[in-house]
Amino acid sequence: MQNSQVNSTLFGHAAGVRAWAIVSNHNKGANQAEWNNTNFLDGYNLYLDIASRSVGNSVGAGSGKFDGALKFTFVTPMPDNKYKVFVSTGPGVNAALAHVVDSAAYPKTKDSFYLRVGTWHSTGLNANVPSAASRRHNQITAATLWSSATTSLGLVVFR
Repeated sequence: MQNSQVNSTLFGHAAGVRAWAIVSNHNKGANQAEWNNTNFLDGYNLYLDIASRSVGNSVGAGSGKFDGALKFTFVTPMPDNKYKVFVSTGPGVNAALAHVVDSAAYPKTKDSFYLRVGTWHSTGLNANVPSAASRRHNQITAATLWSSATTSLGLVVFR
């Protein structure tokens, strides 16, 4: 990959883009190479880790929906965990909320980070919307990996 670093004054002296990725959300692949062939669209120094497939608890057998977080790993690790991540969701989602998690279960490290994605569906008829009783910690819906040709995530990491 070519060096895609872009310097910016947004985060101070010599801050810039250190990694970025555009990934789809197909829950397919027996190993990281197959997972990348299915999910990785483009990027630099960042990929959706196959560990995303098994993080958290499955919401339904074979559903591809998880209440955990999506793991993103750097090809070349960051010097520390003091980086910022900006996320954009592609078409196919009515609205999405996403943030990087930094907890004991989902640590933000120099090697990787975890992303929680919640989607707000405008209709109560959507099977992906959990009932109020099944929501935890103000969760809207589960972090989801499902086969969709129209939905993607774009991430930019600044340091």
